[in-house]
Parts: sequence; C-alpha cells; structure tokens
Amino acid sequence: MRHVLALAILPIAAACHEPECSSPQDVQVVAASATPDSSVDTVRAAIDRFAGWTGGQGVCVDTVFVTDALPDPTAAGMVDAEGAWIRLSDEGAGEPTLEARTFHQLCHAADHALGLSDGTLDDEEAFAKACALGPKAAEEKAYTVCEAGDPAATALLEDLFVGHWPQQIAEGDWHFDDAVGSVGLSEDGVVVPAGDGAAILDWATDAAEATPALRIVDEAGTHAAIDGPTIAATTGWQLFGGGGEHPVLLLRNDNGSHAVQFDLDAGIAVYVPVPRTLALDEAVVAHGALYGAGSVDGTYGAWRVDLDTGDAAPWSTPTLVERPLASHGRIALPHGTDVLVYDIAADDWHAWPLPLELNALDAMPDAAGSLSVRWTHTDARGLARLSAPMGTVQLDVEACGDSIASDTQGTWVAGSTDAAWSAPDRTAARLDVLHVSFE
Repeated sequence: MRHVLALAILPIAAACHEPECSSPQDVQVVAASATPDSSVDTVRAAIDRFAGWTGGQGVCVDTVFVTDALPDPTAAGMVDAEGAWIRLSDEGAGEPTLEARTFHQLCHAADHALGLSDGTLDDEEAFAKACALGPKAAEEKAYTVCEAGDPAATALLEDLFVGHWPQQIAEGDWHFDDAVGSVGLSEDGVVVPAGDGAAILDWATDAAEATPALRIVDEAGTHAAIDGPTIAATTGWQLFGGGGEHPVLLLRNDNGSHAVQFDLDAGIAVYVPVPRTLALDEAVVAHGALYGAGSVDGTYGAWRVDLDTGDAAPWSTPTLVERPLASHGRIALPHGTDVLVYDIAADDWHAWPLPLELNALDAMPDAAGSLSVRWTHTDARGLARLSAPMGTVQLDVEACGDSIASDTQGTWVAGSTDAAWSAPDRTAARLDVLHVSFE
C-alpha cells in the first residue's frame, strides 16, 4: 500500500503466557455486596470488548474486583498479583466512566504481563491511557494519508490490538490489470456503466438528422454497435446507465422529452415512455426505472420514472442526487465522508462512513454486497472497498501531492461478479475496461 504505513499483524496468543493472560470467559468479576448488577454487567461487557480487540487472549488478569475500598483513595484502580481492582464510583478516579476505568486497568495488566510499554511510550501510565482509548483511536494515528504514522499507535496495533472491531482498516494494494476490452473514444464520447461493462455513445448532435450508435465494451471485448432510430435535431441529450442494466438515451427537442433504451440482450433500440416535460441533471437506470434529480412539469426534485409506464413519482432521498451509480439492486451517492446507499427492494437508505475523514468521489455496489469507492483527502486520492456499513475497509492510497481525480479519469462499471474500472484516455482516443483486484 503506497504512502500508508505498513502494519504487521502479530498473534497475541503467542506472546501471552498462562496464567497471566486468560480468555475472557475465565475471568471472574467480584463485586462488593452493594454494587449494582448494572455495574457488574458494565465491567463484564468491557472485559469481553477488550478481549475482542486483543484477539481473545489479551485479558491478563484472573479476577476483576469492583469496589470503592482501594488502598489509595485517589486511584482509579490498581493491578496486583491477585487481579485488577476497579473503582466503582468516579469520585477522584480520573477516568470518566466505569467502562473506561476497566479498559485502563486491563491495559496495565496486559502491559505488566507482556512488557508492551517498553520502548513504546514514556511510561506505563502513558501506555495505559493510549491503550484505553481502543483500537480505532490507534488506527486513526497509525493509518495516515501521505504522512508518517504514530509509532506508538502502530506498536499498539502490532502487539496488542490484533482482534476485530467495527470498520477495521486493512491495508493493501489495488492492481489495474491489463485491459480486457478497449474501444475508440472521441473527445465528446460519453461513457456510463451498462450490462457487465461500459456503454459508449458517440454521435454528431448538430446534424439535422442523426443515428445514435451505442457500443458495449466488457470482459468479452467490444460488442457490435447497436444503432438507434434516426433522431431529429435535438436541443439536448443525455445517456444514463447502471450496472447490469440497459442504458437509456434521454432526448429533448421542440416536441419535449422522449427516451430510447438500448436492449443489450436483443441488440435493438426501442422508444420507452417518459414524461414530455422530463429534464434530468443526473440519473441512473435501475430495476426498470430512471432514478435521478431534475424536473417534471416544472417541479424540481428527485424522481423515479417507470420506463414501462412513463409514470414519474417523487423519490425520497436524504441528500442531493450527485454522481449516482447503481448496480445489483442498490444506488450509491457520495456524500462527504459517507456513501449513502439506497436498497431498491427495501426502499430504504443506509450511510456507509469512510474512515480517516476521506471524502467519497463515487461508489459502485458489487455483487458481494460491498462498495468500491474512489476517495480524496486534501491533495491525495485512492481507492477503497467497504464490506459493510461498519465492516472492514480495504484501503489504498494511489497518489500523494497530485490534483484531485476528475470524472474524466475513469468511473466504476459493474461486472457480473464485481466492480471493475473504465478509464477513458482522451489523449489516446480510447476507452479501456480494466479488472481491479486487491491484495
């Protein structure tokens, strides 16, 4: 992974020596008689969570005592040969919550058993404070974009936090394989996802009459062009597509708007009904409809246009529809540091956050339920694959100190099993469809 600090994953189990480090289910929680059950539950949950962070073997005490009767009345807790002592109340304890005090003492115990603070931080207390913040805080300091990461945070991830947590970052390297399909492309050619690859429309719009021709390039190569009907002079046109879908050409002239859909299976183009007043800024084709932003009868908003009936209905969206991509029953909208994903069948939205304050350029859903994302950060850019809204994030930095990637540098297309990449090369008048693989 270029420009991002490499992190080795080391097994904590090999470093722990019984009986110092235990599985969480072997740890006893002993509480004073007046201790509320809810406090015991909080400590138990913190032990289990810490064990998850550390791969199941990072809890290096046999017993956790929950009490306010500590030898040092100002201490948050202590660790000795008998176990970890956790102060129940927060009076004079330093850490704000019972959970945080439990993490803090478990960090001390792991440090004592494994010698983790040696050469990592200035002292044991500094180590415990950094450790108690958890692995996400360590990731944010260790994984940086185009800058050197914090070595102390890196050491925490290498030596202690080797388990799992929400939205865990896994570094790697994206590879753009040799082009599996290539086709000529003029300066004005339009490229959208369609079928199992990319659709290219390139035609003269200033002629009195013109015949649009659509070409598909995918893993099978370049397919024979599909000719559309002869079109009278237009005042505007747009090509909309979607992964696995038949692309739609929306035309506007003095008689209003009409649409032509290119049936990739039959190799023909047919007119499909749309409102005569339809004007769209951006849209995608998904499940037999156009989803996008524009106006119908002079009313601007987000719309769903049924391509069988021509009926237009408002589409409830949480944000403006910009740079949408669709495939495998989902529509993805970049929205700052999130990608907003619409599940068509369920008719609901979910936010997929990006880590490290990365900004999404665009995102394509794939067959495995993941998202492939182009992102930017200051003057850096890269690619990521998100397995779920809070699942593992595979991350790669492609360039540092470069200008932000523009739309002309490529877009995702949807293959039959995964997202791929189409890269228009305007200088070479060519469109390449590339495999994208991650290691």
